[in-house]
Amino acid sequence: AITVASLKAKGCYVPLALHGDSLVYHFRSPTEWGDLWCCDLSRPDKKPVQLTATMPRLLKKRLRSPEEVVVQNPESGGSFHALLLRPPDGATEDGSLCQPVVWAHGGPASHYSF
Repeated sequence: AITVASLKAKGCYVPLALHGDSLVYHFRSPTEWGDLWCCDLSRPDKKPVQLTATMPRLLKKRLRSPEEVVVQNPESGGSFHALLLRPPDGATEDGSLCQPVVWAHGGPASHYSF
């Protein structure tokens, strides 16, 4: 297992190339389209270097990560895990309020991902 302290963001890390101690990977998340990064495996305390920047800054500022929530069901006494997706500012351009979206994943066990 590779452990790099600076790889803490929640998302999907896909290793692409390894040369010596340098690892190039693709990272994407609910707030990142996906870019190439490079990290030095011999120096886990060193921050990774972003190699590409494909997402417009204005869009990046407006996105929020989904919140992991547990919804209690009083009828069954059970609970289920879900992702709560909120609008960036809670309102649309005309000032009207937006409703958050709850994305509940079914199945025999709790499971959710980005």
